[in-house]
Amino acid sequence: MYTRLFIFGIILLSFVLVVSALVNRGFKKPHLSRVLLYISAIAMIGVLGEITVDSVYNNLFGIPLWRYNFLPVNNAYTSGFAPVLWGSLGLYIYLVHHKYEKWSPKELVHLSIIFGIEAMVLEALADLISKPILGDYIYYYYPSGLFHISAFQNFPFYFICGAVVIQTLHWFKAQPHYFAFISAWVAIVTVYFR
Repeated sequence: MYTRLFIFGIILLSFVLVVSALVNRGFKKPHLSRVLLYISAIAMIGVLGEITVDSVYNNLFGIPLWRYNFLPVNNAYTSGFAPVLWGSLGLYIYLVHHKYEKWSPKELVHLSIIFGIEAMVLEALADLISKPILGDYIYYYYPSGLFHISAFQNFPFYFICGAVVIQTLHWFKAQPHYFAFISAWVAIVTVYFR
């Protein structure tokens, strides 16, 4: 299973690099401290958000919104593989969206909507790609509106997540090394030392 997850992670990373090169019409030279900040901060926000959102959803409706099928932790609300998924989104955001560090309050809603839509599309693509490689979907959504690979109910979470990510990156950019380390530490502790 770990070999297949490693292969899936490499394919996911390659997909992010190819899409960003197509969008940017070439490869963007990464600034190491910034790219690590994006990857770790979004991984941290993602895993903490997954646990929070699925816990609240389960308490409100009596069933979780989703479950992870591979390396599930915290009631399958997140996964030992989730930092890779969220980190890939962080890399994508870094490579494609340069405005996320510089925005005006007026743009926050607009950027959060874009984040939410892109996150749902990328999530669905990752889930579809996982089936032939892993033999099952990496996660399963209980609502059937989007064929169990995502859910309309998830959009408010991604919208809020986008606002939190944008604001966090804005705050953290002053000391990217420090906050990249802290974010990675929080994500690792949350997922692997529960």
